[in-house]
Amino acid sequence: MISAVTRLVDSMALTYLTIADIFFALLALFVFAKFLWHSTPSPAPLPPGPKGLPLVGNILDMPSEKTWLTFAQWGERWGKLSVYTTIPSG
Repeated sequence: MISAVTRLVDSMALTYLTIADIFFALLALFVFAKFLWHSTPSPAPLPPGPKGLPLVGNILDMPSEKTWLTFAQWGERWGKLSVYTTIPSG
């Protein structure tokens, strides 16, 4: 009976040690990834343009008819060079 309890306690300690190891390994990987991400230079900023929504970009701003009128309004507001995204990348 005592040996069964001892084996159970030993297996539980090994389980907790393994979970702790996985936690600290993931934590170290996260810290390394953040360091690596912040150490890379950021790309040049994009030209001005309408703000898009996450995941869909400016797809909801795109008209289905008379697109040139929308682009002309954007040109007056944002200038001759403007950026809009239909599906964001990166």
